Amino acid sequence: MKCSAAAVMLGVIAWNLCQLFAIPREPTYDGIPYTRLLYGGPGITVDRDKAIRAIGTNAIPTLLRMLQTKERFWNYNSLYRPSMAVNGFERLGPAGSPAIPDLVKLTRSEDPVTRLDALICLVEGVTLDRKQGESVLNQLTNDPDVCVRKQANLYWSHLDIYF
Repeated sequence: MKCSAAAVMLGVIAWNLCQLFAIPREPTYDGIPYTRLLYGGPGITVDRDKAIRAIGTNAIPTLLRMLQTKERFWNYNSLYRPSMAVNGFERLGPAGSPAIPDLVKLTRSEDPVTRLDALICLVEGVTLDRKQGESVLNQLTNDPDVCVRKQANLYWSHLDIYF
């Protein structure tokens, strides 16, 4: 009996250590995690816009992970993560340009929602130059998903506005 209790306790400790070291930490502002600043809600007493600007490009790895959230419809907490990532990149604006190579890769994801969100981040969030924009749009105007195709065609038809 003592042996099994010790094994369970050891398993719990091992699980907590894995959680502590395996999950990448997201940036914080006054102890508030970046994703909580994006979501908002009760209990946040800091100026969210100021906090998000202060975190700046340190949020890029978190935003990229949020864009790739798969369990959108099964987990309430992850339901809005991709759209909040789009919001985060829009708030970063041109400062998010270090994420361009990763966002371009995400436009080739197997998941159409990820492709669409990455496209929106590239066009409306970070600043692509015209050549990069045309390359991404050219690829996505032939996308198998109708929503991705329509959004790419919309951006293509307003190329002078976006690039």
